[in-house]
Amino acid sequence: MRNFLTAALMVLGISMTAHAGFVVEPAVGVQGITGQTQFEYKFANNTTQKYTQQSYPVSLTFKYQTANGFWYGVRADDYLGGTFSKVTNYTTANDTFTRLVASAQIGYESAKGIRAWVGYDAVNQITNTPGTTSNNNNYEFTSLSGTGYQVGLGWKFHSHVAVNAMYDVPTYTGGTVTAKTGSSATNTIGTNGYNTFTDGYWNINVSFPFGGSK
Repeated sequence: MRNFLTAALMVLGISMTAHAGFVVEPAVGVQGITGQTQFEYKFANNTTQKYTQQSYPVSLTFKYQTANGFWYGVRADDYLGGTFSKVTNYTTANDTFTRLVASAQIGYESAKGIRAWVGYDAVNQITNTPGTTSNNNNYEFTSLSGTGYQVGLGWKFHSHVAVNAMYDVPTYTGGTVTAKTGSSATNTIGTNGYNTFTDGYWNINVSFPFGGSK
C-alpha cells in the first residue's frame, strides 16, 4: 500500500506540470457492492466451491485525452480489505485477500461528461489467506495470477468529480493451490480442467480527474 501511494503522489506531481490533454485520475470505491459478485473454484477432485467477494479498491489512472473526447491511458488498482465469503461446501471462516491490477484502457468522454471505456489487464493477481476449514474439501489457493478484460461506464458531473462502474473478467493461468493434511491436491492451475477459477466483479467508484484540455 505504501508503494502504491508513493507512485500515486509521483504521478499526481507530474500531472500538475503536464501540458493540456494529460489527465491524472485517482479513485476510491467498493468491489462487489451487492455482496453477490461470484467467484468459483473447481478443485482438483472436481468439487466446486462458490464464493461471494468484496473489497475496497483505490486506483490511479494516467491518460491522454484528445480534443474530440477520445482517450487512452494506463491504470493501477489496489483492492484492499478483501473477503471471500464461502457460499457452498465450507461453513467456517472466510478467506481474506488483496488484489493488484495493472491495465491499459481506451475510451471516450462526451461533452456532457458521459464516458465509456474498454481495457486489458496486463496483470491481475490475488494474494489470498485461507480461512479455517473443517470438511473434506481440503483444497485452498494462496495466490492467483493472470490477465483479463474490463468494460466501464461513468459520468463526470463536475470538472473534478466522476462516478464510474467497471466490470472486470480475469483469467488465471498461474498461482499456488495447497492441500490440507490428508489431501492430495496438485499445485498446477488448470490441470486436466481442474484447479480452475471463474471470476468476474464490479468496481463501483468515485474518481477525481485533474488536468486535460482547457
